[in-house]
Amino acid sequence: MKLRILPNQPQSLAVVRQYMVAVSASLPFAVAGSVVAWPSPILPKMLAQEAPISMNIREIAWMVSLLYLGNLTSPIPAEYLADSYGRRKILLYTGLVSVMSWLMILFATNSTHLFVARFLAGLQFGMIATVQPIYIGEISQPDIRGTLNTFNNFMFGTGSLFSFVVGPFVSYYTFALVSLVFPLLFLLTFLFMPESPYYSLMKNRTENARESLFWLRGDLNRIELESELNQIERTVQNQMQRPGSFGDLFATKSARKAIVINIAFSIIKRLTGAGVIMTFGSVSLPHRTFGVINPDECMIILGMFNVLSSFLVTLVADMFSQKHLLIVSCSGCCVTTLVLSVWFFSRPELRFRHKPVRVFSIVNIFSS
Repeated sequence: MKLRILPNQPQSLAVVRQYMVAVSASLPFAVAGSVVAWPSPILPKMLAQEAPISMNIREIAWMVSLLYLGNLTSPIPAEYLADSYGRRKILLYTGLVSVMSWLMILFATNSTHLFVARFLAGLQFGMIATVQPIYIGEISQPDIRGTLNTFNNFMFGTGSLFSFVVGPFVSYYTFALVSLVFPLLFLLTFLFMPESPYYSLMKNRTENARESLFWLRGDLNRIELESELNQIERTVQNQMQRPGSFGDLFATKSARKAIVINIAFSIIKRLTGAGVIMTFGSVSLPHRTFGVINPDECMIILGMFNVLSSFLVTLVADMFSQKHLLIVSCSGCCVTTLVLSVWFFSRPELRFRHKPVRVFSIVNIFSS
């Protein structure tokens, strides 16, 4: 009797293979999560002169902020690069950028090295946030596409939890070295994944598109395979004949509504303050919460809840509408950010002295 590791039915095999691709393609988000959370366990070491590099408050602020500057500058070029060189190739390049970033952190001898490393990490973050959803959308079946797209948040939470769990208990060098696991694992696994059939058809590589689709759909029979391939080809031809432009974002009422909703949710996501808490939590939280939990342990608990919530969303993503899930998520953020803001405001040493800052804090509470 033969032992079968993968199912032999085309539909089941297709789902398994698409899950494999999605997990591998989502590993860069684990890299991004570990990078965003990296300062939390490292800052106490720097302030205590336990790290090889000594930085003042201004330099620390620049080191943290340069990640987001890189994130800001890379998405638009990433889209053009993905259309020119392929989704798979650009994602692999981001893995190399991640390896370079961690190696610079590992061998850094001054603050400039860390500035460059964090900026490179930001470039990687912005590129994967642009290209990876396109890739997943083009290789996945519609009935599981929603679930596959939730892997990003789960992997991001996993990466940040990794930093919270490992960082406080190892040296600066050991932390940087073990953090290379995620980008190397991504390169080793994604190297064997197929290119998007949509991109192959955009470049008139029909046979490559057929081979990719055949593998992704679980060795589908020839008739069904050709039917889907022809449908994709028609879609690609329509897109090539009528390429979109920046003006199309505002050409119709539905397009304007979509862009407003998109921008609004992007702003709300940033105003939740999640990135700030993940970065500065270890030096901002009280030395003892409830008299027993130190800041590093608080960050581990935060990371665990982040991973758990991301995993639950993966399970229910295709059961409920995205609108209802967003409402629940925003409501939870509003309540928890309100509690956190009240705590910060109640601390005598942290009270705001300037009225504009107080006003911004109130806006932040209600926006989150």
